[in-house]
Amino acid sequence: LASRSPQRERYACVIFNGALQFFADQDDTLASAAALLRPGGRIVIAHVHGASFVRQENSGNRAVAVSTLPTRKELEAAATRLGMIVEEDALSAETGGEDFYLFSLIRLLT
Repeated sequence: LASRSPQRERYACVIFNGALQFFADQDDTLASAAALLRPGGRIVIAHVHGASFVRQENSGNRAVAVSTLPTRKELEAAATRLGMIVEEDALSAETGGEDFYLFSLIRLLT
């Protein structure tokens, strides 16, 4: 039966550019994105204004930003559950993603 099923396309990258805060269940969203990746693929989560901006959006109007951006610790926990590792851009690391947010979750090759 599996041999008759169409092969699901696998992608090198899934990008959430200024978008992850619009998903209420980020764990489920990241798991769905991870399922689309080929081994070695990555999920990129970026926001040019950073986590502090998104928190302000979220506190001011939850209809606009239903979630906040995950902390590095939260991303590492999600990555562990998904068989991935976390990589943070150097500029993002300077402020912990507060002023500029750029993280990648990289799927292990196995």
